[in-house]
Amino acid sequence: MVEFFRAGGPFMFLLLLTSIVGLTFIVERGLALRWNRVVPLSVEKALDDFQAGQDISILKQICLLKPSALSRQPFRFSSLVRSCALVRIVRAAPFQYLNQ
Repeated sequence: MVEFFRAGGPFMFLLLLTSIVGLTFIVERGLALRWNRVVPLSVEKALDDFQAGQDISILKQICLLKPSALSRQPFRFSSLVRSCALVRIVRAAPFQYLNQ
């Protein structure tokens, strides 16, 4: 393998460096975007328990108390319904849509 790097010259070392940097970013984003940090359990439970006719202020208050990527979404009913549906789909079959 060392012979390949020598044959490739300086461009091979640049390729190795960019691969290491890219892999570092992938690992860092994977750790930063864990499911519990994007969708805290309390926000997920509040979305699951929310009924269409209920007052949205309770859900809004829970989202304000638990800052996360999902709870920072604009508070429109349609975005909450989409978020709730996405949470339910991913929880039900997390890898089903990756194989299509």
